[in-house]
Amino acid sequence: LLVDNKKIKNIEDIRAWQNKISYISQNTFLMDDTIKNNICSSSYEKKLINHQKFKDVISISKLNKFIDELPQKEETIIGEEAISISGGQKKRIAIARALYKDSKILIFDEATSALDIKTEKAVIDVINNLSDDLLLIMIAHRLQTLRNCDYILEIRNKKIIKYESIDEYQFDLSNR
Repeated sequence: LLVDNKKIKNIEDIRAWQNKISYISQNTFLMDDTIKNNICSSSYEKKLINHQKFKDVISISKLNKFIDELPQKEETIIGEEAISISGGQKKRIAIARALYKDSKILIFDEATSALDIKTEKAVIDVINNLSDDLLLIMIAHRLQTLRNCDYILEIRNKKIIKYESIDEYQFDLSNR
């Protein structure tokens, strides 16, 4: 396994590298716990939670208004399978969790699909401006989701086709 052209030699190095990755899937898993604990799950003890970082990721993931309207704010218990909140709210909690973890690689597998287009744009715009050191990999069906990507890869007939822009990709689509 090579990362940045350096061989990862042992299991400890592999684990350290894996810990830099967050995967935000189509099917978000949330615990039957508070919003805060679902986001800060890597900080097992409440005293280890970085409250400023928590506030920052809440803002980035556009959860402020939702949390402010809850009677117990971030201490609100979501409930089993998070049935008490919308799909978009679940996705934003998952995004906040990945950002809280300080991952260097974020893999969004249709992670913004449950968000309305305006919220999706706001979340992606903020994430795109977080850091040049952040690698964002997006799997999406909505082309608008991919508008800021440096390039687009399409798997077609077991081959990977690389496009340099959304315009180039859309042009290719129109010629099929």
